[in-house]
Amino acid sequence: MSYGFASIHPENFPDDRLDQQWWFALIATLPELRRIDSLEVVIPFLGGKVRVRVDGAELIRDGSRVGLFVWQNGKICVDGPYSMFPMAQRIAQALGARVFDDDSGEELLEVPDDE
Repeated sequence: MSYGFASIHPENFPDDRLDQQWWFALIATLPELRRIDSLEVVIPFLGGKVRVRVDGAELIRDGSRVGLFVWQNGKICVDGPYSMFPMAQRIAQALGARVFDDDSGEELLEVPDDE
C-alpha cells in the first residue's frame, strides 16, 4: 500500500492553480468527503502530539477515514492508499484538473500498481 502518491492540479501548474473556494464548495457536494481544518500529528522527538492546520477533506468509507485530500498552494495532495484514485479522478474532473503521480510527475490515467 502506498501513501501520498498523487496530486490534483491543472496541467500547467504552478502557473495555473486550483481555486480554493471551488475546492471547498466541491467538498460540500460529495457525501464521501468530510471537510477538516486541522490534524493531530505525533512528533516522536517532542514526545507528544501537535495540532496542525490544514485545508482538506477526509475520504470516508463505512464510517472510517480512508485517507486525505489536502489543499496546498493551489493543488490538492492525495494522501492515502491507491484505492483513493477514483475519487481523486472525480475531484480533478470537477475542478478542471488532472491527477499527477508525485514521483514521476506524469498524469495518472488508471489506478497505479500497488508495489
